Amino acid sequence: MLRLIWQINKKISLVLNEFVRNYHLNKVVAIMADAPIFFAPVFLLSAWVYWAVKHNDEKKKDLIFIFFSIVASILTNLVIQHFVDEARPETFVQPLIDHLPDASFPSDHAAVSFAFLTSLYLFGYKKIFWIYLPFVILMNMSRIAAGVHWFFDVLVGMFVGISWAIIFKKLRKNSFLNKIANFFVKLARIFRL
Repeated sequence: MLRLIWQINKKISLVLNEFVRNYHLNKVVAIMADAPIFFAPVFLLSAWVYWAVKHNDEKKKDLIFIFFSIVASILTNLVIQHFVDEARPETFVQPLIDHLPDASFPSDHAAVSFAFLTSLYLFGYKKIFWIYLPFVILMNMSRIAAGVHWFFDVLVGMFVGISWAIIFKKLRKNSFLNKIANFFVKLARIFRL
């Protein structure tokens, strides 16, 4: 099974990396491999300001739960990376972007982007979901094409992110987590946020 995964990883990495090099898309891939991840904090901050002006505390609590799903995804990846030390594809293909010399599996970009994307959909931001979806797909494909992640790094990161988004949507009615969200909303009101 591991041999099959390795063969699939190698083939997909080679095909995407060669495609990018043959069509001189290096700069596009370099931008797409990182830039879309910054949409999450920009959206959360601007949506928070919007709902603060509208005085809608329930929507602000939804944003907190979206944030929780992102944080849980990152923490889950850190735990997995502690036990699984997968080398990046740079030993196999020429990387197109610089990255931290850390574990490759699972992809943090995939986990965060899919936690955010899925949460957008589940918490009712469906138009924003459809706008952001192609950027998430392109970003994660660019991570593979750039030679910083294997296909299965992205696949498992995607699973982690989607799972946490679903879990936190279900936990939205949990009284303990709602108390935490209420605390942050009240604290923000003190500072007029």
